[in-house]
Amino acid sequence: MAQGTGPDFALGLLPAAPLVRSHGGQRLCPGRFLQLGRDFARVLTRSLADRSRFCDLLSAQAGVLEHNVSSEVAARYKRAALANVDVLAELARMHLPELHDREEQLSAQIILVIGAVWIHSQPSPAMLAAYEADPSLAAQRMEFAPALENLVTTLVAGTLARTITS
Repeated sequence: MAQGTGPDFALGLLPAAPLVRSHGGQRLCPGRFLQLGRDFARVLTRSLADRSRFCDLLSAQAGVLEHNVSSEVAARYKRAALANVDVLAELARMHLPELHDREEQLSAQIILVIGAVWIHSQPSPAMLAAYEADPSLAAQRMEFAPALENLVTTLVAGTLARTITS
């Protein structure tokens, strides 16, 4: 990962003083945002490890599945996609009550990230050959689980931080 990016860097931009958690008066500092984000991201990433077909569908939804179909099919598909956001939002609500009504936004972002990371972690044969031929390109190869876990951690930690700064 490039220096100056990722969840640890982003949390370094927050104030160092502990911040009050909404319920129970328990202190919640920026480091805690990162831990909550990592925990949520780790469980989510593990749950997707054996669901390649689902990840394929998420990676194809905007560029393929929503094109060249009737408006009825597109609407039915979009309703199903929104239902997936609702399910993930409910899980986030249960496990991250500190989100304060930002669960749906976070869940929609996570679903977008899953699709993007999946497609980028599935290189074509030509790209695999390019990585083999040029080691400087191979450094850009993305492994699904670590990349997804890092990005979801960043999204969760950032969303938690925004709940107390806005």
